[in-house]
Amino acid sequence: MSFFAGGGGGRTRQGTPVRLHVYDLSPMNSSILMPLGLPILHTGVEVFGTEYTFAGGAGVFGSDTVKQAEGAVYSHSIELGVYSGSGHELRDVLDEMKGRGYTGDKYNILTRNCNCFSEDFSKSLLGSSCPFPGYVNRAAYWGSCFECLLPKELLGEAPVKDGSSSSGGGGFQVQGGGNRGS
Repeated sequence: MSFFAGGGGGRTRQGTPVRLHVYDLSPMNSSILMPLGLPILHTGVEVFGTEYTFAGGAGVFGSDTVKQAEGAVYSHSIELGVYSGSGHELRDVLDEMKGRGYTGDKYNILTRNCNCFSEDFSKSLLGSSCPFPGYVNRAAYWGSCFECLLPKELLGEAPVKDGSSSSGGGGFQVQGGGNRGS
């Protein structure tokens, strides 16, 4: 696991592809929630071969093991565009994300989660016209209308956590059952 850009990650003369990796966090996604447009999802953004995401406690972190989040089921990837910046510029963007409140103590499962990070990070890399899919965070948006009814300790917990403290190896790690939205 690393925090900063690693290998080539498919870099071309025109730049590096930016991919959104989408994971299911609920077995009800395909049968009930996705048809309603309210799937409970985890996301990460891959650039330079490293997948970046955001979680409570860990804040922003990257994993060289892309398309793997223990306890979450990889669903699909979406090519969002091509990043033409350097690895150094990417580190600057990641630092800027922390400055915008993407720190572990600011995580909120409904209003500042991995999907919020993925959208903001993607738009920071590719511009505000980045084609980020609205369904990714829709369940959390609607859930935020009922935030006052949820226990505060639930709001700060991310279902997918930084895998650096686990002995299980690479990839993301999931806390608890992993059936909550991120």
